[in-house]
Amino acid sequence: MLKTTLKQIGYGFLLLLIGLSAACSGGIFPDTLETRINKYMQQSHSSFGGIIFVAQKGKVLISQSYGLADRELDVPNTPQTKYAIGSISKSFTAMAIMILQEHGQLTVQDPICKYIADCPATWKPITLHHLLTHTSGIYNYTDLYSQLKDKLNICREYKPEEVIALFKDIPLDFEPGSRWTYSNSGYFLLGVVIEKVSGESYETFIQKNILQPLGMSESGYDRASTLVKNHAAGYSINRPYYEIINAPCWDVSLKYAAGGLYSTVGDLYKWDQALYTDQLVSQKNLDTIFTSTISIPGSGGLYGYGWIISQQSGHRVLEHSGDVSGFVADLARYPDDQVTIIVLSNTDWEKPDQISKGLADIVLEEK
Repeated sequence: MLKTTLKQIGYGFLLLLIGLSAACSGGIFPDTLETRINKYMQQSHSSFGGIIFVAQKGKVLISQSYGLADRELDVPNTPQTKYAIGSISKSFTAMAIMILQEHGQLTVQDPICKYIADCPATWKPITLHHLLTHTSGIYNYTDLYSQLKDKLNICREYKPEEVIALFKDIPLDFEPGSRWTYSNSGYFLLGVVIEKVSGESYETFIQKNILQPLGMSESGYDRASTLVKNHAAGYSINRPYYEIINAPCWDVSLKYAAGGLYSTVGDLYKWDQALYTDQLVSQKNLDTIFTSTISIPGSGGLYGYGWIISQQSGHRVLEHSGDVSGFVADLARYPDDQVTIIVLSNTDWEKPDQISKGLADIVLEEK
């Protein structure tokens, strides 16, 4: 009788273990957030190379690296890997302008011809506000690269005035303030304004007034001539053959204040968290950065100062992507939810904004 009872208990315990195992693998108990994110990356972005980072209310939920920082030496990507962040740099450039405004050294309503040497007559109505919001009408100088590929040595350093000379005599695309068109030229010119007003190089001003105060020691101006420890190599696709190749060099002087910085997920998270405070500028100037009526055609979003302001499933999001040779990036902030999502990659065919939106759908659904 006792033997039969023990045997029954044993079978019952075995069935209980089997049931618990089934429940944990997708039955009764739901997947953890990390499990859901890992499934999403495996199923939708299995070839991704870089890092994803998600935080909420000051807590890091996931920081996961994929692929190789250097394919020739088999060096893996890690949370400490540094990546070029492209146009995410625009948010730093915009903040630099607001710091100068905070100190009373300029205002965003100043005409740009106050600061640009040999300013074309057509630029006289253009203000710093127009540059910050992509409403200046100035031709986007990076669209010239394909036309000038035989004349430009993209690996050498250019002075800002040399780059400005490429587009300063091109007629405006539209009357300043009348439309929105993304233009790297505006942010390039803002770099010159920062140098003119501060008396320092763009690189030095960003370091002294933003990166150092925030403890962003793993970020900087992405000079090809400077050895940067843990900097990923960038990769592109050779389109005719669809082979992975080393990304062509582009000297940082051709990106400048429009897209010349590198960073890590850890440092970008420090940047994100600082934007909830008045550490760099007053709340009034922060509100100016993140408030806009400038519509981005076809997107439903608005453009602030270095940030795209939009909605995702009813959640307010402040975002900017970056794209330079060999690298892509996306930084998305959901301030009302205190959620931060960062995607950095050293393979420039990735779609970091799509990955970011997918991650946001998972995280915000948890609320």
